[in-house]
Amino acid sequence: MSSDDKIEELVYKASLRKNFWADIKKLRIAHSIPMDGYLNESENTGWYVKRGGMFAEYILDLDINVIKPVILFDDALISFLEKYDLPISADYLIINYILNNNNFDLSLRKSQALFAVENKNSHGDHLLGNEAQWKARGDDYVKLLIHNLASKEDALEFIEKNWGEVKRHMRSGGKQTRIRKSNNKVRNEFIYNLWMSPDDKLFTDLKDSRRDIIVARLAVQAGYTKVTPEIVRKVVQDQKKSRRV
Repeated sequence: MSSDDKIEELVYKASLRKNFWADIKKLRIAHSIPMDGYLNESENTGWYVKRGGMFAEYILDLDINVIKPVILFDDALISFLEKYDLPISADYLIINYILNNNNFDLSLRKSQALFAVENKNSHGDHLLGNEAQWKARGDDYVKLLIHNLASKEDALEFIEKNWGEVKRHMRSGGKQTRIRKSNNKVRNEFIYNLWMSPDDKLFTDLKDSRRDIIVARLAVQAGYTKVTPEIVRKVVQDQKKSRRV
């Protein structure tokens, strides 16, 4: 199972836990994000642009007050991840859901999310130092120091030869999490997101009046060939129950 698959699985299982969705809403309220997330790409992008602008102003003036809203959001996000036993590497999936119109996109990929690169000049705070984030979250990890004289081939050879020792150090941090793959999680999220789509988007070019029939048909067209209206209704019922909708 790839690192992305592992994170996807952990987030999916966390989303089924009590209060997960209520805590997402609390994060939105606390940080002035619309209750249903941003409705379009430009609003979403605007959130990141504002955040980046705060960083730029802070770097120029070193005024901590400028980035206090970012610090507060990052700290709240770390607390959320810790509460639901999620690694810091899952932040991109959670942030994506908080910002994006209630579409919980488990298929979103972030290459090599379980790895981070720093150097001796890293600032070591929540915002600018990944290791500090991992420590704050309580994640177990191993640090590899690579000298500037080492080549890519040297680094790969070292990891290959010493992987047993690396894993041994990781295990020393506590019990290892065994991740089992859930069935149909991406399909179920696809069905639920379709079901929650506005009528004018969902009913375009389709004449059936029943939402379950339309969603089933669109799911089949997307490659989920065994989806029926009955399956759609069951998935939506289960999703609403887990989300307390």
